[in-house]
Formats: sequence, structure tokens, C-alpha cells
Amino acid sequence: MGHSEHYARVRDRLVAEAADLSDEEAAATVPATPAWSVRDVYAHLAGACADVLEGRLEGVTTDPWTEAQVAARRGRTLAEITEEWQSLAPRIDELVDALGEHMDPRFFIDAWTHEQDLRSLWGRPGGIDDPLVEEFAPAIVKGICVRTRRAGLAPVEVRAGDAVNRSADDPEVLLEVEPYELLRGVLGRRSRRQLRSWTWTAPPGTDLDAHVDALLVFGIADADLDDAR
Repeated sequence: MGHSEHYARVRDRLVAEAADLSDEEAAATVPATPAWSVRDVYAHLAGACADVLEGRLEGVTTDPWTEAQVAARRGRTLAEITEEWQSLAPRIDELVDALGEHMDPRFFIDAWTHEQDLRSLWGRPGGIDDPLVEEFAPAIVKGICVRTRRAGLAPVEVRAGDAVNRSADDPEVLLEVEPYELLRGVLGRRSRRQLRSWTWTAPPGTDLDAHVDALLVFGIADADLDDAR
């Protein structure tokens, strides 16, 4: 499987979904984004490809970088944006495959995350069982253990499907969560209440909120966010 297939699956699913959206649906605000509309999310996804291909990588993944992509496509229809996205597909797929293991994994995870953001809004399942979830879960689990150790917290073992890691020997805290939920939570799409509701096993007096904070890469959702299943 070429690395571009991770991205192409997400792109193909979202392009197909966009074809059936009304103007009103395209203008709806997407939860867990910077107050972006559906059209804005697609603008970011198309814009990220354009920026990568043109080498506009200063501030990559930062808010100014993504907002510039959205602003540059304001006034375009959703159909025009998806047409641009598709037109870039051959070049972006070729680049991704050429880079192989050197391609920044955030490129794939970002697209998949926004797909789930949109599907949460629409109440339409899809992408939950994408191979990307299982493939990237081990790195996410390892990152949690690293952040836990750096924060000086009680040692933790994290289990997400087949992905298992420990922050130290003899862990005192155990977290068990399905890989899909893990990715959604770590990437800022679950509230503190939801993250605490995962299966935690810990001795009395454990600062569970500190362990929740160690999960996070992109902050925490202000309100519960439930995805379509």
C-alpha cells in the first residue's frame, strides 16, 4: 500500500459527501474547529495540499497557516473548492509516495480528523475503521507515555487495541480505550468529562485530571462531542 492511499481514502469519501450538500449545509458551523463552516474545512484541506506542493510551509499547522488557506478561498463555492482539491490529487499523491516514511504523519491525521468532525456534524458514520487508525495508534500511545513521564506523573500503561505502551516499569495507572476514541480524544475532540469516562484504573488519590492533560496534543473540547457510529 502506498502512503498516499491513507490520504486518498479520506479525500475520496469527503468529495463524495460534498456532492450532496446544499448551500445551507455547506454554511453550517463545524464543532471543534475555529468556528469554521463546512466549506471552510474543505478550503483548509484543499489549501493544505496547495501549500505543501508550493512549499508554503512557514508556520505549518499553526492557526495563521490554516486561516490563510480558508481566507484565500472565501467566496468560492464548495464545488469549486472540491474541484481544486481533486485537481491537486495526482501531484500530492505522487509527492506523498515519493517521501514515504519521511512524510509528516500530521498530514494524514489532520485530514482524517476533519473528516470525523464533519461526520459528527452530519450524523453520518464513516472512516471509523480506516486502517489509518490502527496504524497510527502506537505512536499516539507512545506520545502519551512520554508526556506522562515528562510531567512527573504516576507511571501509566496505555492500551488501545493492539497498541500498548508504558511510561515506566510497574505502572500504577492503567488506561484502556479503543483506538478510534483515543485519536479523537488526544486530538482535542472530547471533553474532560468524556476523557475521564474512559476506562481508568488508578489507586485512590491519583490526580486523574493531570493524567487527562497528559493525553492531549491539541487541547480539549469545551463540550461533549459524540460521533456517528
